[in-house]
Amino acid sequence: MQSLETAKCSTLEPANAAKPKSKTETFSIRIDAIAKRKIEGLLKRANKKKLGRRVKANELILAALSLVNEEHLQGLRRKSLSNKDLFEIRYAEHCKKNKSTSRDEFLGLLMNQMQQKV
Repeated sequence: MQSLETAKCSTLEPANAAKPKSKTETFSIRIDAIAKRKIEGLLKRANKKKLGRRVKANELILAALSLVNEEHLQGLRRKSLSNKDLFEIRYAEHCKKNKSTSRDEFLGLLMNQMQQKV
């Protein structure tokens, strides 16, 4: 009987044994409600099938990200610029051509150009 009990005890793993780590790591990110609804809608459409496993959000997002090109990134960069940023960019371009122009003088030039268009 002791050998049977010993055999049972030896096959049990200790309570403090480390669990094997998963090979993939997961992270949470914040998205707005519109993006969430779009992802859920696309997942619903992707999973309208009779056979096979479900398409996961991660797979959908990776497929979408692979389609993003440099033009898309440039568009996002442009959209992220404030009016002050655009002013600074144009001022820097103007200063390359005309070295001794202050910001105030440049602003006056822009305002004069706008008045001439009206």
